[in-house]
This record gives sequence, C-alpha cells and structure tokens, in this order.
Amino acid sequence: MKWKSLLAVLSVSALLVTTGCGSQIPPIFASLANNGGNFKIIAIRKGTTLNQELIVSPQAKENIKTVADLKGKKVGYVKNTTAQYFLYKMLSEAGLKWTDIDALPMSTSDGLSAITTGDIDALASYDNAVIIGKEKGGALLRSAEDILSGDYYWYATLDTIKDPAKHAALVDYLERINEANEWARNHPREWAEYASKESNQSPDDIQKRFEAGEAQRKGRIAPIDDATIASEQDIIDSFVDLGALKSKIEAVTLFDKSFVDEIAKFKVY
Repeated sequence: MKWKSLLAVLSVSALLVTTGCGSQIPPIFASLANNGGNFKIIAIRKGTTLNQELIVSPQAKENIKTVADLKGKKVGYVKNTTAQYFLYKMLSEAGLKWTDIDALPMSTSDGLSAITTGDIDALASYDNAVIIGKEKGGALLRSAEDILSGDYYWYATLDTIKDPAKHAALVDYLERINEANEWARNHPREWAEYASKESNQSPDDIQKRFEAGEAQRKGRIAPIDDATIASEQDIIDSFVDLGALKSKIEAVTLFDKSFVDEIAKFKVY
C-alpha cells in the first residue's frame, strides 16, 4: 500500500468508535468493572520512553543528587499512571519504600506548578510537565527510559474482535498506522508542522523530540508477545504492593491474541 499523506491514514471512521490506543495502565483498572471493561488488548504500538522522568525542583537540586536522597521529601506524581509505576520502581531500586517519601498525587499541570515554585522537592511525570519543569530550573534526577517498556496498547471491543468484517477492517487500519509511522520518520518536518497545529509547541521543538524518540525506539505496530505480558504483570504487581489494587490480576487475561499472526506480517521498518 502506498500513502501520500499521514492525514489519509488518520481519517475518522466508524471503526474508531470500537477501538482506541492508550498506555499500559487503563486496561488494568477497566478490568475491575462489572463487564471487565468490555475490551481486550489486541496489538502493541512500540514507542519511545523518553520524557518520562523524575525531576528535582530548582530549590532542592543542590541537596538532592540521588533517588535515595528523597527520603522524607515531598514528591509529586501522577496517580495510577506510568509515572507512579516508575517512581515506585526507582524508590525500590534505591532501597526506599513508598512510605519513606511524602508522596503527593497531582495532575500534570499542578505538578508542574508545584515543582517550579518549590512546593514539592521532586516530581515524577512526563512530557510537557518535565520538559517545562527543567526549562524553568528543575534538574533531572533519573530518567525512566530504562524502566518503561515503551509499549502502548491498541484496544478493541469484544464485538469488534468477534466480528470477521470488523476484525479485518481493524487489521487493515493498524497496518496503515504502521506505514504512517514510517512516513513520519521519512518526513519529520512535515509531521512536526502538522502536529504543531494541534498543540502550543513550535515545529522545531516537536521535530527535535520526535527525532530523538525515533532514534531511541522506532514507533511501529507489533503483535502481542510474552515480554509485553510480563511487563503488564509487573505493573499490576507493583500497584498491588502500592495498595492501588486490592488483589492481583493475571495480566494474560487482559489480552486477545487473535490478531497476532496477521500483525506479525506487517513490515518492520
């Protein structure tokens, strides 16, 4: 298939009502609903793990040099997200328990405000919150790039998965997305100019971060594999230990593998 424009790939269709893309966290909590969330994870979107970081406030950066130095400190985080997960992993690796810090759940915007003013000593967050936080004097304490999997999920409703026509349409759509990722890699400036219209960021900034992310890990659609399921299980186990989940969930039950063989045939660029 040949595509002249990413916009053609991202056109709105009725299929999108029954499918979507997101992080590793939503399926975990959705599975606790009475209907189990009414969807399964059917594919993986591999992506960068850059710009998910633990940063220190401008006021505290001279005294906090390691994660272990956070003991007794005020640390903001985005609750029930990858930010809480990687903060938990960082603390554990530093020999600290969650209760060793004053953990404060915050939105990304509130976290950015608090880290800038010094109301908190450190912040576990992502994207603009950490980018702008560092621009305003904050300092990187540790990146989560070697903690996070870089897996983002494609979900589909049970009806879509079981319906042969919708199943085939979804495979076709995901293959187009896979090709769109390659188009963007080959046209980074065009992609940045398009993306800048949807945000308050300059094309230069978007292109710089996009190219850095692609250099670290190419964006592509991939089939579910054992490593993905193991990563999801580790997140679940971490949230159980944190008390965010009352009981353990078997990660394998969140996935549907009926798309694996077809997605495995997608071109790997």
